[in-house]
This record gives sequence, C-alpha cells and structure tokens, in this order.
Amino acid sequence: MIPKLETLCENCRIIEWCKECNEYIYKYPRSICINCWGITLLLCNECENPNWSNWSSGNKIVDDFIKECNKPNEILKWIPYNQFSEITYIAKGGFGEIYKAKWKGIYDVALKKLYNSRNITMDFLNEVKNYIHCMESNRTNFRTCSLIRFYGISYDPITQDFIIVAEYANKGNLKQNIMKPAELAYCVVYDVNLSSNENTVYHISRGLNIMHNSGLVHCDLHIGNILLKGGEHGGRDIYFSISDFGLCQPANISSSIKSSGIYGVIPYIAPEIFLGRQYTPASDIYSLGIIMWVIYSFEEPFNNRNHDATLILDIIRGLRPEISPKMGISKYIMDLMEKCWDSDPKNRPTAQQIITTLENHEKEPNETYLANLHRKKYSLLKTMNLTGNNPGTCYTSRFLSFQRVKEHLAKLTLEDSGQNDLSLPTSINDDNIKDFEDKIIALPTLSNTSPSQIP
Repeated sequence: MIPKLETLCENCRIIEWCKECNEYIYKYPRSICINCWGITLLLCNECENPNWSNWSSGNKIVDDFIKECNKPNEILKWIPYNQFSEITYIAKGGFGEIYKAKWKGIYDVALKKLYNSRNITMDFLNEVKNYIHCMESNRTNFRTCSLIRFYGISYDPITQDFIIVAEYANKGNLKQNIMKPAELAYCVVYDVNLSSNENTVYHISRGLNIMHNSGLVHCDLHIGNILLKGGEHGGRDIYFSISDFGLCQPANISSSIKSSGIYGVIPYIAPEIFLGRQYTPASDIYSLGIIMWVIYSFEEPFNNRNHDATLILDIIRGLRPEISPKMGISKYIMDLMEKCWDSDPKNRPTAQQIITTLENHEKEPNETYLANLHRKKYSLLKTMNLTGNNPGTCYTSRFLSFQRVKEHLAKLTLEDSGQNDLSLPTSINDDNIKDFEDKIIALPTLSNTSPSQIP
C-alpha cells in the first residue's frame, strides 16, 4: 500500500512523488511510471517502448497521435475503457459530458466524453498536444501551475465517443463554490497575503499567465471551467485550476472559429470577437474581468437579459455589468476590473500585470478580517441570485453561427438607427471591421428593443 502524506516533502518541496526521498505526496503521473508506478521522471524501459504492433484505438488519427505522445518527454496514454470503474455522471457541457471514475480501481479521474467524436480531427488533437506542451514546460513548477492535468485518451465502445481523461477536481467549479465563502477563504495563494476574493483572481491569473506565456489562448473562460481541488486528508487548503478540454489554440494562428462561428458564453465573450476579430490573450483578460465581477457580486452577468443578438450589440457598444456599492469593492480592484473589460484590447492588462497589481496590494488576513468578510458575503447572498430566473439566459458554452450573428446585428442596428450602411461585410478584414465597429459604437445604447434569439 502506497503511504499517503498530507503535506509537501520537507526536503525538496516537490509535490507528488519526491525523487530525492521517495516519499509519496499526491498522485502525479508525470513523476512516476503510470503503468508500474516506478519513481522516475521518465517512463521505465518497458513502458517507454510498448508493443505498438498489437495495439489500435480503432482510429488511425488517434493511433498516430497517441504513439507520438508516448515518447518519453510527451506522456499522454491510451487508457482502455475497461480500466475505469465507479463511473458517475457529473454534468453536461456544450460539447460533451463529464463523469467521475476510478482509474485502475484507485485513482479518481475526470472523463469528458466528446460529442460526435467518432471522426475526431487532427485539429482537435493538436489542441490537446498544445496543452500538453504547456503542462510539460511547467512541470517543475506544477504546484503553482493552476491548470488541470491531462492523463490520456480513451474510447467508450457503447457510445463510440472518444474521452479525454483528466485530473479530477474534487471541489467542483467556481460557480458551485462562489456561494461558499468559508470554503474559498482557505484557497492557497503561495505566500501572497490577500483576501479570499483576491485569492481567487490571483489563482486564475497565474493559470492564464502560464497559458499565455506558452503561446496559448483559452478562448472560453467562465466560472464553469474554473475548478477547485484540495481539502483532502483533513486539510483545508483549496487550489484553483483552469480546465480546458479542446478550445485552447495557438495564439498566433487564426482559428477556423473566426470564419465559421463563435464558441462560448455570450456575457463572457470579448466584444471584438463578436466583430470577427481573432482570439488573443486580451480576449481571455476580458473574460477574467467578467469573472472578477461575478466573484464580488455573487451574480451571473446579465442574468436579467436574454442572451441574444440584442445583448451582443449592447456589449459591443460598451455595456458591462454594473458595479454596485453594496459589492464593497476596493478602488484598485474596481479599476483593475474595468481595465480588464475595456473595449480596446490594447488597454487591457496582461495576466502578469494583474498578478503584479495584486501582489503590490497584499493584505494580511486575520481571524477578525475573515469573520467580517464571511458576514458580508452571507448578507449579500440573501439578496443575490447567482443563476437568475430568466429562461432566456444561457451559461453553457455553445456555438453561435457567425453569419447569423452578423445578420442579427445588421438588422438590429438598421432598425434602431435608420441607417443602411451598418451591415457587416461578407469579407472580413481589420479595416472593414474597424469601420463597422466605429459606426456601431457611435450609436446610442439600445433600449426597449425586442429580443432576437440566435439559433
């Protein structure tokens, strides 16, 4: 039986397997052989050279991808579905279903079954590979990585869906925990003294900073894919991780999403994306600004509005969630939030600048401070509604046809202004996007416009 400890190794401060003293801390397949559990930073000889001639996933694209990723420095396993037990449904997302399972009867993992993945594309797998590269480049600093780990790929023979096997976050997502201030108060922030709200922003910013420094953009950041883990073995420390299961893209390559549509949750999408611009790190920062507002308000953004073309148009024109005095936000946080959701991407701070800002405003928490914070949060929760009651809202990632969005925006602006030159052009480039953007922002904010649903 492998011994389980509750703290970090005191000798080398490395989590999981400690190669210096051989103490087991937490599960981390990059620091052990995930077949024989030998203590090593590389696969053992037997696992490094598997017999590929007798193996196939049933999909040549996946076969080639797994073989490539089973090289010693790029570990992503093919995991037979029969190695999972106690499979339990957790939630349904926009592009798949999430399950919890036991791997080899011992380890808790998350399974994401991907819809319509029988003909999985190399484009999707390359996004997974980009994420693996990001994880590998930060494995020596994994305790502060703030990203969910990928273990491998599997296949459900019944549904014929491919599955991403990932680290299981035992505390759920931020949306589920935002109403538990006592839980969030114990989020670990690595020697930075901040209040629990700032802790949350700090964690998310660290994860984004790692992704952005690796040339990646998340593209679909919202409170549903900020996950929490920890609190095991009697401990109270909670760690945040950003989850990403396929929408991660190289920041310097135009995505096919740009020409065909938009993926995401409308209130969290940066306005320039609705106008056809490419996803950038600044687009993620906009989403982070909206997340900051949720953290302080205990409300989902625009929960009293239909999430339709009318809302998109208002966001493009500068509409943002209202910062209320009862939220009790300090001025520096309010300024940071507003910079994050600035209409001009160039005016938004980088993830590193957000981290630096928070570190420069350290606040020593104490028992009295935490108690007052909890009372304030519970008082707010009596009057706030995180989900809202409007059936026209949608906080699940979905695909929005870019052509339909353009048609709706053109129709709404024409009806509102009487102008006839606001239609988005068929051929999108920076010049005509800027021309349309200038015209649309110059219009007065829409009011009493009948909602137009986007199919």
